[in-house]
Amino acid sequence: MADDKQLGALPAAESITGDELMYLVQEGVDRKLTLAQLRSLFALATTLIDGLMSKEDKAKLNGVATGATANATDAYLLDRGHHTGTQDAGTIAGLALVATSGAYGDLIDPPTIPSAAADVGAVDADDVGVTVCDLSGGKVPSSRMPSTDAVSEGSTNQYFTGARVRAVALTGLSTSTATAVAATDTVLTGFGKLQGQISALSPLAGTGNWADVGSKPANVVAIAGLTTAANLATYWTGSGTASTYTLTSFGRSLSGAADDTAARTTLGLGSMATQGAGAVAVTGGTINGTAFGATTAASVRATTLQTTSTAGIGVPSGTTAALNVGGTITSTGTTNYGVLVNNTITSNATSEARVFAAVTNTQAASWTCTTVIGYDAFGVVTLGAGSAITNHYGFRGRATIANAGVTNAYGISLELAAAAGSWNLHASGTAPNYLAGDLRIGTTSQSGSALLTVNGAASFAGPIQLPSYTVATVPAASANARSKIWVSNAAAGAREYVSNGTNWVQSADATTVLS
Repeated sequence: MADDKQLGALPAAESITGDELMYLVQEGVDRKLTLAQLRSLFALATTLIDGLMSKEDKAKLNGVATGATANATDAYLLDRGHHTGTQDAGTIAGLALVATSGAYGDLIDPPTIPSAAADVGAVDADDVGVTVCDLSGGKVPSSRMPSTDAVSEGSTNQYFTGARVRAVALTGLSTSTATAVAATDTVLTGFGKLQGQISALSPLAGTGNWADVGSKPANVVAIAGLTTAANLATYWTGSGTASTYTLTSFGRSLSGAADDTAARTTLGLGSMATQGAGAVAVTGGTINGTAFGATTAASVRATTLQTTSTAGIGVPSGTTAALNVGGTITSTGTTNYGVLVNNTITSNATSEARVFAAVTNTQAASWTCTTVIGYDAFGVVTLGAGSAITNHYGFRGRATIANAGVTNAYGISLELAAAAGSWNLHASGTAPNYLAGDLRIGTTSQSGSALLTVNGAASFAGPIQLPSYTVATVPAASANARSKIWVSNAAAGAREYVSNGTNWVQSADATTVLS
């Protein structure tokens, strides 16, 4: 067409009716066609023939029931707030063409864009070397956007600067909340929370001073209150209380021992230190000043017990006795023993076994001891108030041959050889001497049933007094052969009589029988 113009340059139609003409080009010939003619070219569509709509769309439309939208009012359905999904812009009436095309050319009254450098006009000296950008796409390239430094600042909308941001007053700041800052908080709210957390901290957080510590632990206060110095160590005197004590270099070396073995080495202890209290074995060495059972009764056993000085059992050893045994005998039985020797004789004692032996020696010096006593049985020294003793024996021998295998049993065996000043039996006391058994002198055999059997001459330094009887009380002569008696009321008067084994006859006249 000779008068072709860009669509954008054509004036818009004011209104269109069915009688307006429309122009079209057919085989190079301009022709006119009314809108009514154009509409008549198209018939109404059916479900079988396409028309103003396709037969498929007609079939869909026929399938829509009458009143299909009756579940909501028209006002509700027309309210775009209730619409979901998207709608193609081309289906919306009343939109400008550019709304669907997005083309620069479909803009109404668009600015003229130069199509060549000749259309730009005069170029200023400042523009020399500047490449003219192509704005045909409707956008200014970001590379050609001016810097904000070249844009003047207004009086109301001003640029943000670091100084202006820092100078902004925190109007409305609230520090009442001390919770953690959240990603959704505003800057002002975040500042308020941070300040709330800081305000909630103890003064200690700002000063770092011990005095600003609130609830001080009692143990820390106790330690902090101690005065320290060289060779002082701390220890607890109670709950929350402490004190110090002197810790010498030896104490430090002992406390620093790696284990119990190292500690014993530091203390100079041997293997005895590791033994149990109930089974202590001492091999060699010397133990001085040791008390066994001093406060609690205890038994002490030793294979060989030897002392180079004095010893005490139950009492202090003293200075006048090599072995001093004393104290109160602790026993629950009815028989008590001050010293009890209960030995077992071993099989190698084929010659002699001495259960108790007293061997006396004297010191090599010029001196005289008036009396040496091998065994001395004192009488009762003190009777406690209210106590009494029925029988007191200085020495009692109770050897017996009741057990098979014992040949002879001697209560007392005296073996001193005859010599000047030697006495096997020396009873210097004036108390009576009582012998329940017979006495045999010079023989081990008893003469009959005699209580006194003498083998050898007997010498009496004083008168011999015969037992006195009456005629009615004389013993049987047959049982007392060769015995003498005194009969106080014999027919011949008081006389001495002797038994001939049958009768009692007068000693002076053996033919006169007692009558």
